[in-house]
Amino acid sequence: MEKPFVPGSEQKEGKIPRVDKDYLRTLETETLSEMAESMRQLTQNVASLSQSVKTMQWVMGIGFSFIGLLVVVSSILTVLKLK
Repeated sequence: MEKPFVPGSEQKEGKIPRVDKDYLRTLETETLSEMAESMRQLTQNVASLSQSVKTMQWVMGIGFSFIGLLVVVSSILTVLKLK
């Protein structure tokens, strides 16, 4: 059988016991540390995404230029064959 909760003197006075304050402070510190780590990871992910977008823009620019060149060359060849 479980013992019923018996408030200590600090709780009877409406104060938070030192042990409870320490526990809450520990939870808060862990939560802030986790949040800081999440922010660091988010910053790294955004930087990686930015680099990927730059690379994709460069590759697409070259790819579209190459496709445009092929269209022009094939058009010229088609016109020359028709003459």
